[in-house]
Amino acid sequence: MANRVHGATWAEHAGLTDEPYAAKEAGPEASQRTLYPMVTGGSVVAVKYAGGVLVAADTLGFYGSLARYDKIRRMEAVGVRKDTLVAAGGDLSDYQYIVKTVEARAVEEYALDDGAAMSPAALHSWLTRMMYQRRSKMDPLWNSVVVAGCRDGKPYLGASTMLGVAFEDNFVASGIGAHLALPLLRKRWTPTLTEADAKTLLEDCMNSPALCKTPHSPELSVSQ
Repeated sequence: MANRVHGATWAEHAGLTDEPYAAKEAGPEASQRTLYPMVTGGSVVAVKYAGGVLVAADTLGFYGSLARYDKIRRMEAVGVRKDTLVAAGGDLSDYQYIVKTVEARAVEEYALDDGAAMSPAALHSWLTRMMYQRRSKMDPLWNSVVVAGCRDGKPYLGASTMLGVAFEDNFVASGIGAHLALPLLRKRWTPTLTEADAKTLLEDCMNSPALCKTPHSPELSVSQ
């Protein structure tokens, strides 16, 4: 017979069981909302150009399959210097949690008053660790996160999945855009791309016939 600690086996006490944490605490009928996104956003597409980074996303929020909310913003400038942009597709509330967590980290940095601030690359690495930690707890943040920024004249662009997998590239796309927009980006991107050409490329990606057949808002939010 298994040893028990205050009415529970040692494995249950240590959390080493197959049951999710919520189910252990509230019973087998517990609602696990983290695993069922409510309000979600669509694809995020981003591209480097000569001197910076541009990020584009539509402004539509879906309640299930219903296009319920318009004019939502899924990209925010964060950090002490506000030189890093965090954008995401997926669950809107999880994205808002990510932004609040990043801003809380920025407040801690500011309070130290040592002149240091996380670079876009460092913030991306830190966010990836957070995504992987939540995934390992079986309580994932249901987002594909795009991190873009420019520090000391050097543009940075990377992405992290809800599983904590990260990569850096000259252009990225999340959601269905990873399947429909990336071919166009691969065909037209060059290292000498100007800002105007990069914006046109993003608009063409977001308004491509293939992507337009998926539900999305005609209004785009583009940030530099």
